[in-house]
Amino acid sequence: MWTNMGCKSMVIKYFGVNGIKQYLSQTIKMANKLRNALKDIHQVVLPVETDLGLVCFRLNDNSKTIELENILLEKENYMIFTSKIVNDVIIRVALGGSLTQEKNIDNLIKIISNYINSN
Repeated sequence: MWTNMGCKSMVIKYFGVNGIKQYLSQTIKMANKLRNALKDIHQVVLPVETDLGLVCFRLNDNSKTIELENILLEKENYMIFTSKIVNDVIIRVALGGSLTQEKNIDNLIKIISNYINSN
């Protein structure tokens, strides 16, 4: 039977303390890069302040947010989640996958920018 402590111990053994620190630092760096890029796009709203590896955003129009979500999920295969804050649909990007690289964030920013510029 796996316990919480056993799982933590396994993660520490696999990554090492320095590896975990580096991994978390890189995740936060990528999330900040995405946050800052989204702040520069006029049609994007960051409805809640987040930190660490979570970035939440929406477009000015719910239908466009839903359309972008479908593009990211179905065509681009990004693992994102949608939620609602009051009546606004938001897209949540939870960075932290061990295979996520900065080039994935660059591509995500490009897809969002291209979608907005084409609509």
